[in-house]
Amino acid sequence: MSHTTARTTRILSSLVLCGFSASAFAQEDAELQEGAEAGYSGPPIVERMLSGVHVCTGLTDGEPCGEDRWTMTVQSDGTRTLRSFLNDSGGGTQINMVMHSDAKTFRPISAFADVYFAGSFLGAGHFAVDGDVLRVSVNSPTEHFNETIDLPDTFTLLLHPISADGWHYGAGYDMIKGGEQMHSLCTMGAARRSVLCAINPIALEFLGMETLTVPAGTFDTEHYNFGENTEVWVTGPDRVMIQHEYTVIGSRYQLVEFDGDL
Repeated sequence: MSHTTARTTRILSSLVLCGFSASAFAQEDAELQEGAEAGYSGPPIVERMLSGVHVCTGLTDGEPCGEDRWTMTVQSDGTRTLRSFLNDSGGGTQINMVMHSDAKTFRPISAFADVYFAGSFLGAGHFAVDGDVLRVSVNSPTEHFNETIDLPDTFTLLLHPISADGWHYGAGYDMIKGGEQMHSLCTMGAARRSVLCAINPIALEFLGMETLTVPAGTFDTEHYNFGENTEVWVTGPDRVMIQHEYTVIGSRYQLVEFDGDL
């Protein structure tokens, strides 16, 4: 199966997302921060801002297969907001995503994602955590519905942009215990009804610390297995994704641009 066919099949079955430039994101955030703090004399409103670009290439042939452009804002209360545009150029799918997470556990607070394929709108979803349930509102060209999903104590949302996948490793993985540990994901597309998500388990396993060089620079990373077919390298308190490899479709995403402090 070709990279393009495999990618398209995976994305349409799981509904993958994302796009803008890192420099545009950084400029936008700087303007927002300047405006927000004008005439304000209290503690800092924004603790830090990060932005970057991940580029996908084939593991075997090195052919381009997409990119994920993102920006992250860390507020003074520690909560994080990640904005991402994933452009799967090979598979023809784009996803726009905004995700807001808890300060310490990376447990989602709310999120939004919309999905396009071949330039046509497939659907959009708003996800809001309300105690021990997830309230989802879905809008697509053929239907609009609301759904309530029971949640485990610890979970994360998998809405498919690579930039958000580092947050799974800030949400309950016990580094002291180590080894393979089960984690709950609410994966968009897994419910097979538009962009609705469904809870499913995945095994996370810490493989060790590793110094990794990518086009954006050299980083001290934590290396993990994500299920059976994916390896990831993440770094820093904001769980920034440095490299992501998915062997089923033979893809590698690497951080090629980065701005901010880790």
